[in-house]
Amino acid sequence: MLGRLWRRLRQWLGRRRFEDELREELAFHLESKASDLVDSGLSGAEAARQAKLRLGRASAVMEEAREAWTVRWMDTAARELGQALRSLRRTPGFTVVAALTLGLGIGGTAALGSLLDAALFKPLPYHDADRLVTLNTVPPSGGDESNNLFPWSYPIYRTLHATATSYDGIAGYDVTNLNVGQGGDAERLVAEEVSSQYFALLGIAPILGRSFSAAVDSTPGGGGELILGHALWLRRFGADSAIVGKTVTVHGQPLTVVGVMPRGFTGLTLSAELWVPLTSASLFAYSSILEEGGNFWLSVVARLAPEVQRSAAQAELEVITSRIGDEFREPPQGVWGGRVTALTESRIEPGIRRTIVVLGVAVGLVLLIGCANLVNLFLARAAGRRREMAVRLAVGAGSRHLMRQLTVESLVLAFLGAGVGLLLARVALPALLGLAPAGGVGLVDLRAATIDGRIVALTMALAVLAGLLVAVGPALRSRRVGVQDAVGGVSFASRSEAPSRVTFQRVLVAFETALALLLLTGAGLLVQSLVRLQRVDLGFTPRNVLGFQVSPSDQDLSARDPVRAKAQVIEELRTIPGVREVGAATCLPLGGRCMGSVVTPDPTMARPDERVSIGVHYVTPGFFTALGVRLVEGRWFDESDREGSRRVVVINETAAKRLWPGQSPIGKRLAAYTVYFAGGDSTAEIIGLVGDVRFHASQAEPGADLYAPALQVSFGFTSYLLATEGDPLLLVEPVRRAVNRVDPNLPIYDVRTMAEREAVATVRTRFATFLLLVFAGLGVLLAAVGVYGVMAYAVAGRTRELGIRLALGAEPRRLRRMVLGEAALTAGIGSAVGLAAAFGATRLLSSLLYQVDARDPFVLTAATAVVLLVAVASAYLPAARAAATDPVLTIREE
Repeated sequence: MLGRLWRRLRQWLGRRRFEDELREELAFHLESKASDLVDSGLSGAEAARQAKLRLGRASAVMEEAREAWTVRWMDTAARELGQALRSLRRTPGFTVVAALTLGLGIGGTAALGSLLDAALFKPLPYHDADRLVTLNTVPPSGGDESNNLFPWSYPIYRTLHATATSYDGIAGYDVTNLNVGQGGDAERLVAEEVSSQYFALLGIAPILGRSFSAAVDSTPGGGGELILGHALWLRRFGADSAIVGKTVTVHGQPLTVVGVMPRGFTGLTLSAELWVPLTSASLFAYSSILEEGGNFWLSVVARLAPEVQRSAAQAELEVITSRIGDEFREPPQGVWGGRVTALTESRIEPGIRRTIVVLGVAVGLVLLIGCANLVNLFLARAAGRRREMAVRLAVGAGSRHLMRQLTVESLVLAFLGAGVGLLLARVALPALLGLAPAGGVGLVDLRAATIDGRIVALTMALAVLAGLLVAVGPALRSRRVGVQDAVGGVSFASRSEAPSRVTFQRVLVAFETALALLLLTGAGLLVQSLVRLQRVDLGFTPRNVLGFQVSPSDQDLSARDPVRAKAQVIEELRTIPGVREVGAATCLPLGGRCMGSVVTPDPTMARPDERVSIGVHYVTPGFFTALGVRLVEGRWFDESDREGSRRVVVINETAAKRLWPGQSPIGKRLAAYTVYFAGGDSTAEIIGLVGDVRFHASQAEPGADLYAPALQVSFGFTSYLLATEGDPLLLVEPVRRAVNRVDPNLPIYDVRTMAEREAVATVRTRFATFLLLVFAGLGVLLAAVGVYGVMAYAVAGRTRELGIRLALGAEPRRLRRMVLGEAALTAGIGSAVGLAAAFGATRLLSSLLYQVDARDPFVLTAATAVVLLVAVASAYLPAARAAATDPVLTIREE
């Protein structure tokens, strides 16, 4: 056995064997000639010269032999390639179907592989990214730390920066929105507030000018410096090479441009168009933001020092964060912790990563189904070429040659499929990227995914693997062909190997059916989850509601009363024809970012165990009516709830259940530490109870929320809501003009309808659902093709049997039922295997589902019924052909 394997290996490595034998022969020949030269009595120098000459001639002979072998090998390869191409050209239907079958699987793999590569494997575009880490604080909540990571307050960040020794550098950063320009030229842009080490840590240098100097970290207001993004430099400043040193008005402040960043760099937030010093936050937010130890808003990135392991940095961070409680006015119970996370682990949100992994598994299943179909196609084709192979054997071809020929044909077809797949991937990728969630998914912009050289190499490797896998069965079958098969005229059904071939093909079809059922089950679960998400009670009516935001500069705030400015904007918006109601708030539903606090029903705050984390929203009276929020008890705010009046709040049902379970909250008082409650009496009276509104993702359960009158608080940043009679987007320009009548320097931004915000909130589920439906449809289609092919092949092989049955009196419908029953049995076995696999595999989908059991009996039953129905329908044509067999012609032919 081992000797036979060794001989085959030597045959496969024919060139190596030839060279080894030739080398051994030459060495023996030269050694004997050298001995003859010495024995002939020649001098040592002459003998050496003669040996050298003969060695040169021998090397030349060996090189000529090698070249001759190479030419012979290339000639053989070209001949077999040409023969394979001619063979495939003679069966265009088979070639097209096989190439498309493999191309669908490989194309899906290439398209989704580019997303998977961007999300998980492509190196981050930063210097020595493996040494970069993000630092977070962990509050003493006792919960899961991975879901409870906090940013930093500026004073604690300064303490970290001054005391930590495990890092080469530490930088803070935050994303904000700033007004650039003045008057009608003003526009709202995304900016990052960063410390001076930010760019050096990432290894990014400006293409013009310089980055921020170290002095800005200790200069109040940031020293008036500004860095432009490349896209902004091109768009707004016409790529002015002399831009460095010029002044640009940002949020009402004159800032000096000190640098321009390279093309494509948009910061760690993937959206920044300009950068300002971190210490300028006191200009663009409010003056005390850099002094508040309990205000956690700042993200931190650092680079580990050489030879420092992450575990050591983690231990040091725990010591530093254990003193965080001392920075609070009202420290929570317990000790704070810290978390050091590799930047590469933060490259994409876990939810998106799970979605792409699930879709990657789905594409792999489609590729497996395609390969199984190809094996069936090749087996059927090999059966039709049995006589051809026998003739080749009869005229002197070896079985090894036949196996090699079939393998070459399979590889040629695989490369054709890879070409089709790459074309399909290039067409499908833009549509795929259009469905992918945009921004806010970590450090990776999925829309930047491309089919690069690595994806092409992966595609070709998959093609070779699929080609070799598909060639195994037919190649092994070719060894069973005998010279006697060249005689012909005998149905393959009479041969002993025919039943085993049909059985093997049915096993493959059952395998395809199981995989298709697995895909269809996953798609069904996601569809049901999406349906339930769309039926979720958001707590408001999104139809015909427009939302947008404004953020006046500090200069504008100091020039007039912001409360009065909000009232003026609301009055101007109400004058627009078609506007039913106008409301204002600090944040909009489904936005995901709102202010927070801790409240207690005990005005003395003497019982910390009764504290409840709560979202804080500053709203005008029109906010509730514009959104159609349900009033459960009490009253809304009115125009009397403004500065100088008593402090009142409205809470939602979840807050009431947590603070006063089973009681009415109306008339009760609560206390909290917020801007609204700061100074003097820290309590407010509850005047209203409203239904829960989902401010975060629609699949997230609503939390406790508190609403305070916006006309009692001097917040400049505001979101506005307009309930309209018709299409809200038709009013965008009138809204812009109305706001500019109040303040010409005030641009509006984030202009979207609430229906659009609802769609964005479910984009991840819709992304996964649509793609999994597409892959499930492909899987079911390929499985149907497999069932049809096998049943047609089986019917063709049983022509004599079916003719005899009909001649003996069998009814055509009975034969039809027999064929359909065999198809149903094969599909049923596959479905049973698929159901068993689904029970275990659908757990992977659990994190992507909303209020749907991963083993939902309705979905499993429906998926099984669809697969069985498709399988039986695919076998109908072969069954009809069996019932239409002419017994007289069949027996005469046999």
